[in-house]
Amino acid sequence: MPEGDAAFIKLGDAGQAPVLNYNVPDRTSYSGNNIIDLQLDERLFKPDLRKAPARVAAPAPAAEGIANSVRQALASGYFSATTFPHVRTRTNALALSDYDFATAAGGAQAKPSAALAAAGAKVAVSPIMPKLNADTVAQRIAAGERLNVYRNMFGSYRYNVIREPAKAQPRLLVVETYRLSSFLGNYGAGRTLSTFSLLPGEKTKILIKSYTKTTTEATAASSIFDSFSDESSDDFENSVQNENSDRTKQDENFSYYADADAHAGWGWGSANIKGGVKGGTSSSREQFSKNVSNASEKHAQKASAKRDVKVDTTNKSTAEAGTENSVEREIQNINVGRTLNFVVRQLNQEFIAILHLIDVKVAFWNGFAESRREVPLYQLGDLIADVAADAGSADELMKSIRAALDVVIDYQGDAHKLVEDYKPFADEAAYLRVRKNEFEQVYEDETGNKFIVPGIITAVNKHTLRTDAVIVEAVLGQGNALDPYSAELQDEAVRAKKLGNDNLEGANERDELGRTVVSTGTPAQADAFAKVFYPPASPVLPDA
Repeated sequence: MPEGDAAFIKLGDAGQAPVLNYNVPDRTSYSGNNIIDLQLDERLFKPDLRKAPARVAAPAPAAEGIANSVRQALASGYFSATTFPHVRTRTNALALSDYDFATAAGGAQAKPSAALAAAGAKVAVSPIMPKLNADTVAQRIAAGERLNVYRNMFGSYRYNVIREPAKAQPRLLVVETYRLSSFLGNYGAGRTLSTFSLLPGEKTKILIKSYTKTTTEATAASSIFDSFSDESSDDFENSVQNENSDRTKQDENFSYYADADAHAGWGWGSANIKGGVKGGTSSSREQFSKNVSNASEKHAQKASAKRDVKVDTTNKSTAEAGTENSVEREIQNINVGRTLNFVVRQLNQEFIAILHLIDVKVAFWNGFAESRREVPLYQLGDLIADVAADAGSADELMKSIRAALDVVIDYQGDAHKLVEDYKPFADEAAYLRVRKNEFEQVYEDETGNKFIVPGIITAVNKHTLRTDAVIVEAVLGQGNALDPYSAELQDEAVRAKKLGNDNLEGANERDELGRTVVSTGTPAQADAFAKVFYPPASPVLPDA
């Protein structure tokens, strides 16, 4: 390599693992919401908003009527808001095109899906619906619980059952949108997988099998950082939910997103405004950032622990049936007097995960799905006017929201202004919006790499995951296994090789000189060349 050229990868010095460190502009991002419940006095809201919504009672007998409603919903994809207030879809995406309503209901009706198909309607099939039992769902609903359908980060439908609140509790919510962006960090050798030695002149085969050789192992080893899948999405979101030990808050989180086309939020916190709105919301954001950080760390560790790479050495080639992802190599120690040692290490990839706040909305909700109303900041005035009990209550609600949005503390403890009053026209009133100018932050790690993300950074974590790649380092044994006689034979063999190479080199030079003499030389030069390199044969003398 020419002097001054840098190697793409350089093996580490003694005692240090080889590491690559390049700022590759590759980022993956996932968005989620954190809701902060402002604990405001209920008397600030209109009286009718403090009451539970009136719903039409289920037909008697209740369980049987609800069960029929469930069967019809599964067949058609239409979920009645009366029976299923937490299942809202803008399409019939939850329908079962192969659902036999006649058999399930015990009637003689044709399949609704067939009727819809005959009418030209396209019926989508949701894989989660066949797992629902109509009678079981009806019993849960009759007991005061509600079926909830939502999407995970991957976009797949999921469902659970949540309990309705005992009474209405009007409140204002700060709905913050966060983005979890992960960047590539250091890449280098990790744990030692295998070591083996080859004696002088010995041959062997190595077989490397990765964790992706079966579907089950690949699923267990997937993560949102480098192998986003339906399973890794569920695992991460479950980890986030499990960090919140309050079951009531988990139910409220799912209850708020009463739209099957929406994703469930990542966090649900509350702000005790008695000690100050700014402090209450800041502590809630800090706890949310901590929960996401802990969840992402556990998610990464769980996936990395399943990423096993196996290295086997064999003395013969074997054929295996199946779909294993494996690589076979044949290696030989060409040294005649020294052992050749191999160290196989698994390569690790570091990911820099940055959680940053990018947007915020405000919502009113009293615990029941029908009451939810979420608006962007520029409609905040209209929302407060619709829910406040009077003008004085409206002023107090507005002050509380402005205080909650006034200051956001970043991961380093610095305060940032999140929103601003924007007045684009002099003759019109200003409106509230998320700051646009300079609304981004730069994170710089210890290696000098800089990562720019929009919004305000609230947490930064580094996760190291194993990969299915390996690196092999060869170490030549220092002990010489040849006795003096064998060593002399080896030296003579080397000298013979050198002499043979010298002869070949001389022959090449002679041929090159001959071509030059023939093409540009004089007759005298040609005669001299012939005499030196091709002298006439000596005459054969007759026998005496």
